[in-house]
Amino acid sequence: MRKSGKFFTFLVILILACGAVFYFGYTPFKVPHDCIGVMVSKTGGVNEKPVERGVFRWDWEFLIPTNAKINSFQIKPFSYSKFVTGKLPSADIYSNQFEVKPDFSYSFNFDIQFTYTPSKCVELVKKTGITNDAELAKLIKARGDELCDKCISVISDMSEKKSSFDVEQFKERLIKENNDDDFKIISISISNVSVPDFELYASCKQMYQRYVASVDQKLQGLVDSQAREIADYAKNLNKLEQFGKVLKEHPELAEFLKSSGDLNETLRTINSFR
Repeated sequence: MRKSGKFFTFLVILILACGAVFYFGYTPFKVPHDCIGVMVSKTGGVNEKPVERGVFRWDWEFLIPTNAKINSFQIKPFSYSKFVTGKLPSADIYSNQFEVKPDFSYSFNFDIQFTYTPSKCVELVKKTGITNDAELAKLIKARGDELCDKCISVISDMSEKKSSFDVEQFKERLIKENNDDDFKIISISISNVSVPDFELYASCKQMYQRYVASVDQKLQGLVDSQAREIADYAKNLNKLEQFGKVLKEHPELAEFLKSSGDLNETLRTINSFR
């Protein structure tokens, strides 16, 4: 009886120890519902395999105290919305040429939904070091701002090509070009679009460029004229300096010029020096 009691006690302790080992190493318990987990440990860094609720997984790293942790992220679509308003490049300069002052401003509502796969979540943690949903939201906002800037850039390009802004075509292009990124685009909405007259903008730009070229040409003419005047002044100053030296060397010439009443003759004498 005594031996069987000891064996039973050992068996219970063994079962409890195995249960504790299993509990501490079974990582899906540590991930909330509707979330994805990324394991980060001191011994192995960021684990390549995402931790998913309901999917069996056991990690020995958790058996070492304070060695590993799970960073959880909500696995749901994220929304980005922004009202955009602005003006085409140098719009005010071109508009001020006319009394009517045409409006070259644009505006639109930009709404987009993102999602990501569990494997992409692991890549994001490795690349950026994010640890929670708040930091993930900042990345999504930055990505939304980037795509919104692309839309503004397309509008500016359209003004150069004098073509219209095709919203549907741009949305298809945006999804196609960016679906291999960290975040997958679920939907895009570009609404309440208001764009200026691109042909009028291009005409105003050309007129302004012609005006600037004309002003530059006139300014260049003035600069050349001023340069000639400065050169003539320097030449005359040099003649006066030479004439002054001659007068010092020949005082009798100075006396002669004093006695001369003909100013024109004196000037001709000075100009004769080279």
